[in-house]
Amino acid sequence: MRTFPRLVLPCLAFVVLACVPAWRLSAQSPITPGALDPARNPSQLHPFPAQQLPEQYIWTAGASAAGLPAQISQWVFRKKFSLGRVPADATLYVAASGDVEVWLNGVHLLSYLDNRTPPPGYTVHALDVASTLHAGANALAICVRHLHGAHHTTTDPFLLQFLGGRVLAVKLLAAPRAVPASPLLISDPSWRAREFAAAQPGSPDLQQDSSASYNTSAWPRVTSLGEIESHLAF
Repeated sequence: MRTFPRLVLPCLAFVVLACVPAWRLSAQSPITPGALDPARNPSQLHPFPAQQLPEQYIWTAGASAAGLPAQISQWVFRKKFSLGRVPADATLYVAASGDVEVWLNGVHLLSYLDNRTPPPGYTVHALDVASTLHAGANALAICVRHLHGAHHTTTDPFLLQFLGGRVLAVKLLAAPRAVPASPLLISDPSWRAREFAAAQPGSPDLQQDSSASYNTSAWPRVTSLGEIESHLAF
């Protein structure tokens, strides 16, 4: 079998390319701006539509980053609200640290015990509540115990309170789970709250607290730390 020197093959390739018509080797036609990559044309770039969440972080009035020992206290938050009609779907979202108990219109909806397995922080609970809502007056009561917060060396009071588990965020949407909708109810300064000693017998009575006819006008109003995306600490 006849062999060729190693330099022959490149030479043959050059000859083949030389025979190709010039138009096949011409430069690529220019790409119009934005034809392949929108970043090529800044006029086609649009910010992602974002809507700031309206619900606020709330807690009992006068609470501080230190507060009372989290293991011997429990906090009850209550909100009375009115609906013109009961929606076909309704989802209640509750973001809280530690153990959580939720009552709506005298009905027990949730008892969550934090087993301390996850890292310190907050758990978001999503509850289907359409069947528990009433046309007219409604009342929601949420009890938080055994906060699962973390320690931090910062001197920022907002960050200390947030990391310590001393905030609550709530919203009620007229939609199935994970479907955006205008809120029927959010956590804001209009809520009322009280702090109880965990060992205090008979307190709190959450069934009573979640009754729309129960008068809690003597309860202090909560303090708001602002909307949940309003501070760098959050």
